[in-house]
Amino acid sequence: MEKSVVRPTYSYLGEYSISDKVIWDIVHCIAKGENGNLKVLKVITENTKNGIRLTVLILVKYGVKIIEAAKSFQELVALRVEQMTAFNIDCVDVEVRDLK
Repeated sequence: MEKSVVRPTYSYLGEYSISDKVIWDIVHCIAKGENGNLKVLKVITENTKNGIRLTVLILVKYGVKIIEAAKSFQELVALRVEQMTAFNIDCVDVEVRDLK
């Protein structure tokens, strides 16, 4: 099965931008769907020539496998933010800052 994604060109309309708050809201909603195992502390966005680079600082619930939870969250954030905003995601860095 072949999948193709068509993204409109916005250059002729001017600049297309989305508030950092919208990105934060998307990431926060994804974290809520992780059964309360994660809490987002901060989302840092940076525009690069290849797309958006996200750095997400999180708290992880004590007893959860940290590496597995962070990797799963990282992949989900990249997928969902790209789907919802139509922006290319260059990378998503997840930093676990604390256990709760």
